[in-house]
Amino acid sequence: MDCCAADPALPDRQWQVYSRLNLIVDPQGQQPDQLNSVVFAQHRVSGQLRVIYEGLPPQAQDLDFVMAVPLAWSRTVPAHLLIRDHRGLFQSDLAADQAVIWSPSAGSEQGVNREKRQPQHPSDFSEVVGWDPQAAERVLFMIGNFGEDAEVVSVGTSPPDQRRSLPAERLSASLNPDPNWTSPLQIQPLDWTSAVPVSPGPLCHFLKR
Repeated sequence: MDCCAADPALPDRQWQVYSRLNLIVDPQGQQPDQLNSVVFAQHRVSGQLRVIYEGLPPQAQDLDFVMAVPLAWSRTVPAHLLIRDHRGLFQSDLAADQAVIWSPSAGSEQGVNREKRQPQHPSDFSEVVGWDPQAAERVLFMIGNFGEDAEVVSVGTSPPDQRRSLPAERLSASLNPDPNWTSPLQIQPLDWTSAVPVSPGPLCHFLKR
């Protein structure tokens, strides 16, 4: 199962990136279901394919799913790729995000550099929103506690986190514009038993740089 996002506004198209979500199910029910992710990058000139990030549920934390999906390239030079790592426990409210930033070395398909970021203060939930439009190379998170209003913080390479006054309507794809975004699933109301795409075509597409 491959799920990807795209940002075609990049001047340099050397890299093509996508993620693969692997759902592992035991038909006998002896082992719990598990979802892990692998993010690949292919150099468009050499054709070399390499793994740039693996999202595996950490057994020490008793989690059973990790969904790692590329979100957007930065507008900086050189560009960096923002990956959303969403992990948690099935059938529970235990879930949180961390941001993974991949920086390909300039002019070389061999170079790989990864960096992880999380909000400084713990909260009941955290969600990677995208790159901070007000500060290059910083990442926006929506964080909060259940029963309270969420807030937006900008996370950089070092603390402290910076609060951002952004209304909810701005926390959307407008931060990471994607004109090729596939239409969301159209879910039948009331006693629905299935979900179908609004329009024909693949639900996943490539993220290119």
